[in-house]
Amino acid sequence: MDNPSIPESILIGCTQLETVEGYQQLQDLYWHGNFKNWILQFSINVSGVDGQSIPHTTNWYMLIDPLYPRGSIGVYPDKVNSITQTYQHMNENKEVNEIPWRLGKICTDWDNGLLELLSDTEEQMDADQRISWHVERLKNWLLNASNHSLARPGDFFELPHVHFSTELLIVFAEEQKNISYWNGMRNRSGWVSLKEVSEYQNTLFVSAFFDNKSNVIHEYEWGKLVRAGVESKHHNGLWVLFPFQPILEPWYYPKTIKELEAICKKHHFDLWREIYRHMHIFREQEQHNYLLLGFQIPLLVGEENVIVHWISIEIGKLAKKVNKITGFRRAMTSIFNEIA
Repeated sequence: MDNPSIPESILIGCTQLETVEGYQQLQDLYWHGNFKNWILQFSINVSGVDGQSIPHTTNWYMLIDPLYPRGSIGVYPDKVNSITQTYQHMNENKEVNEIPWRLGKICTDWDNGLLELLSDTEEQMDADQRISWHVERLKNWLLNASNHSLARPGDFFELPHVHFSTELLIVFAEEQKNISYWNGMRNRSGWVSLKEVSEYQNTLFVSAFFDNKSNVIHEYEWGKLVRAGVESKHHNGLWVLFPFQPILEPWYYPKTIKELEAICKKHHFDLWREIYRHMHIFREQEQHNYLLLGFQIPLLVGEENVIVHWISIEIGKLAKKVNKITGFRRAMTSIFNEIA
């Protein structure tokens, strides 16, 4: 499919966009061979947005499956004259060089509210309505983002999305019943044992948490998933449990040490005091070091926290003497939570 003809169904769907208020097509539909999608570039003007965090007019790319009206539809911010920050119900709005749009795919099929999440999304699947339905949903998303109402009390709590730059997977297994244990613990930091099992490549299983005196304070029961009898190797890392959620506005995790320091300072939390008391763990590692940052989250927005979530940071080998950690990259963290 080098130079395919535009499917009649997509032409029909785009024709209906003429009825969408504020819509303007910026260039002709074209085929993207690498993504195997039809590409529609357009701008949208939304009345009611604040014009600062969300401009009145923004540019977008829509990726349309050639099987339309079946298949996927993705809406992404243009690199030019569009939003640059990451909001809720949106993938991390990262910029890459190879494509003219950012990676912050909007969840245009998102439903606001617990009752709606439990029902059908009511996405229009007819050829003449589906494309315009997604554009109308984009307008609604922009308005809610501008009004800080993308997540309302009673909605399911949503963690920020992250595009990971590493294939390493660090797996933890928190349960709802553990929340009272973490609430009653005085320690805010310690070291953690990570188990590498030969059967699971590029995966580290969180095995046990220790205090600064190497006493076991919490450990996971993996059962048959990580059998004790198989060949394994242990790595050590540090853990820090925040008394707040390390999430920056609009909705993203800190990307740099500077951003992490800033949010800790805002909440009067001395991150470096917690880290430095365990720095010998980092210096003893032969290769990479791992820092697990924990915080409590609710099941529903506005309700009490029910479980601890962990995000992981991979830090390079430290010298024997080091004054400060200067950089990190995020390692992928897998969740085995038991909320329900």
